[in-house]
Amino acid sequence: LLNMSVNFLNSSNLDNKQIRHYFVGVGYTFNIGSDVKIEPSALIKATETMRYQVDVGVKAIVMKSMEVGCYYRTNDAIIPYVGFDTKGVSFGYSYGYLIGDIGNYSVGTHEIMLIVKINNGRINL
Repeated sequence: LLNMSVNFLNSSNLDNKQIRHYFVGVGYTFNIGSDVKIEPSALIKATETMRYQVDVGVKAIVMKSMEVGCYYRTNDAIIPYVGFDTKGVSFGYSYGYLIGDIGNYSVGTHEIMLIVKINNGRINL
């Protein structure tokens, strides 16, 4: 992204090369005990060029505030995750350990999440 330039006078740069992306996700929360929940989930991502990727994983939610999980992205990464949830704000951290071909050129990815809950999940119509 840095040090890149675009010549807007060249008409070949003005072609729209965007392709559609489709996402389908599914998950369910199982109550294991009064303080523990297990949440498996899957996300299927596809493009118009018929490239697809599947993320599958599971996380444990302890005492409604701590989350620990691990996800697998097909032919790409293993992603451990930890998070902390309060009534108005959630924090999380994940590290994507790359296992595909790009893993030879990268040490992985870090993701830090901050989620601010407006109206604390209640919907008033």
